[in-house]
Amino acid sequence: HRISLEWARIEPEEGKWDFDAIEKYKKIFLYMKNRGIEPMICLNHFPNPKWFADKGGWENNRAPYYYERYAKFLAKNLGIPLKIKWWLTFNEPQFSILVPYGNGAWPPFKGVNNFQDKEGFARIMHVASNVMDGHRLAYRVIHRVMDQNLPKEKIMVSFASAPGAFYPYNEKSSLDKLADNAFNVIYSLSVDSFIGNVDRDFIGLNYY
Repeated sequence: HRISLEWARIEPEEGKWDFDAIEKYKKIFLYMKNRGIEPMICLNHFPNPKWFADKGGWENNRAPYYYERYAKFLAKNLGIPLKIKWWLTFNEPQFSILVPYGNGAWPPFKGVNNFQDKEGFARIMHVASNVMDGHRLAYRVIHRVMDQNLPKEKIMVSFASAPGAFYPYNEKSSLDKLADNAFNVIYSLSVDSFIGNVDRDFIGLNYY
């Protein structure tokens, strides 16, 4: 059973951890395991802590390392004591990149205005790079902690992707085809292609 954690609840201030929240999660996961339900922990389901947003969120070059520290804490304090096998670093990282920084519908509301918006395109690519680095660092630190302490367990780490299928509104329009191709590359293929098969143990796919 997949269940998402709330980063802001676990680390409400930078480097300060809420162990009451951890105990609450432990009770939930232990209850599941005692009834034969294996938890799949998802580290992030879109929201970020305020302190992280105040530092620039995923625009900050230190963001992947803040995320690595968060993942390491969870591996030590939830993963080891409960022998958690299944992990997702992100739920639909495409949305964490494109909604805030593509169409600007989520905070910090910094969308790309048009095809001439060079600053907007540079920003969204920078954010995408940092999010993917956050995944890689989280993947590696979870394995490092879990594999060292639970060598007999086969730990599985990935992210839940949300690729889409898009088609030109007017198949005879070259501009519609250009927009369709661009959206497919950026939205559907970029995250999965850039990550590849190096830093994930299975393919997580959200299908609606």
